[in-house]
Amino acid sequence: MKSYSPAALLDKLQSTMAKLDEESEELHQKFLEKDVDLPTFVQKYKKLRAAHHKCALLHLSGKASLR
Repeated sequence: MKSYSPAALLDKLQSTMAKLDEESEELHQKFLEKDVDLPTFVQKYKKLRAAHHKCALLHLSGKASLR
């Protein structure tokens, strides 16, 4: 049950946010190095950033509800 505690869930959200941030930065680097074309970059980057911001909002609301 500890893995479902509020603190554990917030930690998991934070690590997921970091992973998504890292993935989007790697994709950005590939685009700058011309390893990825523009349409592919935009599609994947948008998806990664949307997921990151969704996690960030969940994390923020979770922290606020624990106060």
